[in-house]
Amino acid sequence: MASVDGSGGGRSAWSSVVRRRPLLAFVVLAYGITWLFRIPLAASTAGVIPVVLPRAVLQFAGDFGPLVAATVVVAALEGRAGLRGLFGQVLRWRVGWGWYAAALLGPVALFLAAAVVSMVVLGAPAPDWAGFGRWEELPFLGPVATWAFLVVVIGFGEEVGWRGFAQPHLQARHSALVAAVVVGLFWVFWHAPTFVFDAAFSTMSVPFTIGWAVLVVAGSIVLAWLYNGTGGSLLIPILFHGTQDFTMASAAARGEELNLVWAVLFLVLTAAVVRVAGPRHLSRSRSSRSAAR
Repeated sequence: MASVDGSGGGRSAWSSVVRRRPLLAFVVLAYGITWLFRIPLAASTAGVIPVVLPRAVLQFAGDFGPLVAATVVVAALEGRAGLRGLFGQVLRWRVGWGWYAAALLGPVALFLAAAVVSMVVLGAPAPDWAGFGRWEELPFLGPVATWAFLVVVIGFGEEVGWRGFAQPHLQARHSALVAAVVVGLFWVFWHAPTFVFDAAFSTMSVPFTIGWAVLVVAGSIVLAWLYNGTGGSLLIPILFHGTQDFTMASAAARGEELNLVWAVLFLVLTAAVVRVAGPRHLSRSRSSRSAAR
């Protein structure tokens, strides 16, 4: 493999470290870059330090941590060829319309199903339909612009790292399910500063926090299925991730009953994915295990 500068000469100390422990280097960088923005935000919320930049800027800038970390590590490992392979996965769009339906309509269908069940079975009030897709952090954007923003910032910013680098790196040695669970645990703790500056997180009880962590791991499994099932396309997980946050983190998804029903439905979906696609590859095509790069 080529050195970072492509000269074929002696490797830098950084390249040597990354080459020995690439996954560890990625995780440390992903945490460090994201927390560089979010720890000051958390400290500001706690009244420790003042922060000049708007809260939304620090919050959303942190979402690019996994993207930057994967870029740095792959550049050190494989140079330009590796980067072409990493980002080429984003452009892998010929995957069949069913996958686009799963990515774009699946999250909306789950939300609507949860809303109907919560109203009919649990007697919950109807969601605030006017708040569908509306984020408090992005009050100046309409629904379409909000969706596009979330796909780019949250979907692209995170998935290139978690699914584009960490998932294939781990599943080269373990089953796809084990790899997805490990990536999910990395993903859980990556959110740590959010529990200080985001009221929705800081007010969660211990049981709800554990439930949230289980759902994050379940989300990692579903996203790994989308990634492997498409032969290593990052575009589909990016679209799903952004659309998922567009629906379930919007003002319309505030009811406790709705969120409880949604969580049950999402766990059922995750179990179905594992059952149908199989834990070994999380894909009905065995070749997907080595689909990436």
